[in-house]
Amino acid sequence: MLQISRELKEWMQTVPPNVSLYQLSLAYVIEALILHRGNRTHTARYLKIPLRTLRCKIDELKALRVDVPEYETQSSLRLDYSYTAENDEKMG
Repeated sequence: MLQISRELKEWMQTVPPNVSLYQLSLAYVIEALILHRGNRTHTARYLKIPLRTLRCKIDELKALRVDVPEYETQSSLRLDYSYTAENDEKMG
């Protein structure tokens, strides 16, 4: 007989009865993408699914018009390297 952990039983009490397993799986994918800042490789490893499967889930989410977290890179941060005469004077 299947043994269900206490934590799982408690969690199951919080899920509304009209939510499908499909909806839960998509919500879990979104949460994992947020956790890994949109990094698909890390998300797939965390979910223990192939990257291709994750891409298919992301395509399903996009088809449902759900905002999917995009990968945040260090280069996406804007740095101001503008030249000023003041900077030139400081450099001497």
